[in-house]
Amino acid sequence: MVMFENDGSNALKPEILPVPEFLPERPEPQVETELERAAEEAAKRQKKRAPGKKKQRLSSQKKFALMTITVTLFMMALTVLMFKAELNTQYRNLTVTKNELGSLASRVEQLSSEIEGSGSIVAIEEKAAELGLRQADSSQIVYISLDNADHGEVLVEDKSTGGLNLFFNKVAAIAEYLY
Repeated sequence: MVMFENDGSNALKPEILPVPEFLPERPEPQVETELERAAEEAAKRQKKRAPGKKKQRLSSQKKFALMTITVTLFMMALTVLMFKAELNTQYRNLTVTKNELGSLASRVEQLSSEIEGSGSIVAIEEKAAELGLRQADSSQIVYISLDNADHGEVLVEDKSTGGLNLFFNKVAAIAEYLY
């Protein structure tokens, strides 16, 4: 280890310190020559290539199979995208329909309350006033009294089947009604 000491001048002088015993000595680096390095790289390249085999081109069958697989995968991806787009469209339509249902339900509620309110006597009087109707005066009120009690008659049909008898019965019923 080298340290520098200062003796008062501007120049620093190296001072050699003793090397501690606990530090291992480093081996001297070995310098490889260019030729050795090139030979090692060539040997590595030779190991990578199998002896006697050259890079072969793909046969036409393999090319066709590879192209078929590629086209199939592309079509599958395209199909998935189309289904997702259709699903998104259907979801959007569902949301719009739900919103319409909510607005129609509130409209039904509003109309129901209007119907209930229109049946009240106050609403009827207001509508009559809008139409120009007014309450009757005492001079316009006429009282009717019925002296005879209501009564009803039950007509029993004669069961005789004769044609003349039926005719006379009808004429008698008409005469009774007129007089």
